[in-house]
Amino acid sequence: MQTRLIYGGNQTQRRDYCNDYVKNILNIPNISNTDFILLNKQDGKKNISINQIRLLINKLKLKPVNQKFKIAIIENAQDLSTEAQNALLKVIEEPPEYAQIFLTVDYIENLLPTIKSRCIIVNLSNANDEIDEEVKNLLSFTIGEKIDWLTQNKQNAKDLEWVLKILNNMELIIRHELLTNDDLNNVEKKKYVNFISKIHEFKNDIAITNVNTYLGLERLLVLFDRIR
Repeated sequence: MQTRLIYGGNQTQRRDYCNDYVKNILNIPNISNTDFILLNKQDGKKNISINQIRLLINKLKLKPVNQKFKIAIIENAQDLSTEAQNALLKVIEEPPEYAQIFLTVDYIENLLPTIKSRCIIVNLSNANDEIDEEVKNLLSFTIGEKIDWLTQNKQNAKDLEWVLKILNNMELIIRHELLTNDDLNNVEKKKYVNFISKIHEFKNDIAITNVNTYLGLERLLVLFDRIR
């Protein structure tokens, strides 16, 4: 999947997520206007129209000029008309290999199920939650201690609400580290941002598949131990 659906939090947090992903994961520190498309509802209009989406699709057909990727961000995608969403679906299903598409919404329920099922879903709803001390301690454990902790919580790992709480707290801790630790070099920052991306992929798997949450948590804990 090359389309990310970002919901929850506030508009600034959703914009920051898109900017962080482009800068740290796609490794584009300064994207040119030629390779960047920002789409919003036009002034005085009720919806983002199908004509706007058709124009977007035509622009995405043109290869990037100055970067490896062409970036398209549709802000407030809940404003897409039904016809516009159906038109957008075609490019989400078969995007050009260089296209990276971001949809930001306040509530995920405002989009068609067919759109949601084809996106990597990123939930920022817990961006202001307090960090759970147990999870903070967990990430400081050795890999053996992490696995022992997970084994002790094997039954809890079947509870999706518990798993999502752990994932949300892990993300909060990593984001805090990225924002406050000035000693991190660019390679370390990229590893942390990539780890956050893996958390989002796992959340997405939980939402749309019958994923083994125990094994998923185990893989994340092993991965985190490797990037420390």
